[in-house]
Formats: sequence, C-alpha cells, structure tokens
Amino acid sequence: MISEKVCLEVMEAMKTAGARMLDAHPGRNEVHKKEGRANFVTDYDVANQRFLETAFREILPDATFLGEENTGRERVRSLPDGLLWIVDPIDGTTNFMYGYDFSTISVGLALDGRMEAGFVFNPYRQDMYHAVRGQGAFRNGECLSPLTGGVEDGIVAFGCACFRHCRCCITEHRRSEAEAQLPGTWPGLPAAAMVYTWRCCSSPGTMLRQV
Repeated sequence: MISEKVCLEVMEAMKTAGARMLDAHPGRNEVHKKEGRANFVTDYDVANQRFLETAFREILPDATFLGEENTGRERVRSLPDGLLWIVDPIDGTTNFMYGYDFSTISVGLALDGRMEAGFVFNPYRQDMYHAVRGQGAFRNGECLSPLTGGVEDGIVAFGCACFRHCRCCITEHRRSEAEAQLPGTWPGLPAAAMVYTWRCCSSPGTMLRQV
C-alpha cells in the first residue's frame, strides 16, 4: 500500500520540478536529437530527471529508478520485482522546446511488476493528478467521480508519433478520414498524460494512441 505521506512527498518534488520547467527557456545548444523522427531531449529533461531521481531515492531508498532519458536504445521487456519508479521528467518535450505550454511531468510507481500509483503534474495550470490502487483518483486533492454516458457524446482524441520504421503511423490522408468519422475529434494532441487527465475530468471519451 502506498502511503499518503509518500504521495505528498512525491507531489511536492514534482511541483518543484514543474517550477524549474516554468523558469526554463531552452536554446538551440540545449536541444539534442534522439532515435526516431522529431524525437528530442533537452538539457532540462536531463536535469529534471536527475532532480527527481535524487528526491525519489530519499522518499523510497529501496526503489529502483527507470527514467525516460536514461534508457537509451534499450527496450524494457518487463518490470523488475520490488518498487520501481517510472519517470518522464518532461512529457511533451517538443512542445516544451517551442514554448507551447502543453507538457507535464509523469511519474508511475510499480510494485513487483504491477502499477500501484501514478502522478501527472501540469505546471502551466498547476494541476496535480494522482491515483493509488484501491484509493481512487484525485485532482488537486479532490476525488474524481467515475464518468458516465456514451462516447457518442464525448471527445475522441488520438495521437501518432512518426518514427521512420514504424508501420503504425497514420498518414495525413488516413488521419483526415478518421477525423471525418469520429464524433468529436481532437487530433494532434500533446503529451498523452495530459490528455488522459483531462479525459478523467470532462465528458466521456476515448484516447487512441500508437503503441
């Protein structure tokens, strides 16, 4: 069971990391390409990850840490036993690079390969979402109620990153066809974590994403 104390300490660290994002203005020399098309990392991603890793090791010293910016070309096939932090220090790096304020800090905590808690902080709106297994989901400390109703009255969102060798990419032609057929589409959305949190707080909907 993930305690309330742990949750509060995690969220406090994420808010500090979010403040660092708001103060950041990445220049050309601070942006670096990663594997794939339009896939970038900034010095601020790396610095935020280092900060969060240090903070989280103080909160749960026995936990392993898996960060977006230190996996390199490795593919994680399965989650290890024990406690594991899973962190994207800036979820939506391209948006962050261009000053398009749609990025989040995304954190997961797994135990023996099963997710036990998740946290998403939107520093631009100062919205903190978190959920703990068996305890519910919360936005800024307020418990969220389950959504009701049908998808036909909601919003369907989808996103597709274009990687060179990926056969799953939606072409512009096919994307246009999809937009025409879905009831209320919201294409080209930023960080998926932000979309999911919005979906929890608004009308029923569906998020389609390339995997």
